[in-house]
Amino acid sequence: MSWKLSRTVLRGPGGSNPVWLLDKRSGRWKQPHYFQLKDEGPFAFAAIWDEWRGDKLPINSCAIITTTANDLLAPIHNRMPVILHPTVYDDWLSGDSKLVNLKSLLLPYPASEMKSHPVGNDVNHAKVDQPHLVTRVGEALDPNLSLF
Repeated sequence: MSWKLSRTVLRGPGGSNPVWLLDKRSGRWKQPHYFQLKDEGPFAFAAIWDEWRGDKLPINSCAIITTTANDLLAPIHNRMPVILHPTVYDDWLSGDSKLVNLKSLLLPYPASEMKSHPVGNDVNHAKVDQPHLVTRVGEALDPNLSLF
């Protein structure tokens, strides 16, 4: 199984932007949300990587591992990225780690150590890179909603 041999840690957002965004589906529209640790510090996701060699150039790929959503994320999505506590980075990266120990790291990050709020739809536009992207907004109404 390649994930035993090719584990990595991907640095989550940090510094001035210690968040990740997730859209909450409500009917036909989505409400983006901003997530971060309560202390607003950087964090890292558990990930796997591999290099595939075919007839052409090698292809490097990477995937973030997900787990069941914690209580903060559950109303928005049924899963979340595995966030690793810094004290277990070495365990995750070690080639000597036992499978049972690695599986024990793939748990939801404690909801009590995270915070979240809704943000505007500008986050869905790649050309927009402004500080207002993480500003709290009220729960938006469906932009396609019509009263008549």
